[in-house]
Amino acid sequence: MDLGDVASWFEQERLGKPRVLHLAVGRLDGHRLVWNYRSPRRGAGAANVEPALHCSVPGLLLEVDDATLSGLDRKEGHPGRYLREVQACRVWSGELREAWVYRVLPAFQEQQVVAPRRGYRDLLLGAARRHGFPAEYIAKLEALQVLED
Repeated sequence: MDLGDVASWFEQERLGKPRVLHLAVGRLDGHRLVWNYRSPRRGAGAANVEPALHCSVPGLLLEVDDATLSGLDRKEGHPGRYLREVQACRVWSGELREAWVYRVLPAFQEQQVVAPRRGYRDLLLGAARRHGFPAEYIAKLEALQVLED
């Protein structure tokens, strides 16, 4: 969700600048945010979503060019660790759109909560505040147990 983090990663990997053609704030209904994946790159937990009735996860819907999508696939570990799949999402105006969503493959999911590093949680928290995500979501991120960087 943090576009600055994405841009830094693209630069580090010498992929050029990511190209976001359009950005919308929205939500993925019927899912919840979970911490059941240990990222080898971060050495701690990384965000995942899983189906859950009566729940939703706020997020950014990005329209990107093909080169940026390819770079995002690489960053997210698709198809090796995360699977990119089409899901119905709602932008905040209520309009329904199809969007790619990355979900951790079952073989890489852990049974217990995998705490993220403070810096990673803070990236998500900063983006949530900048984009006006719901207060309840921000409070959950603030309360999340983290590992010190």
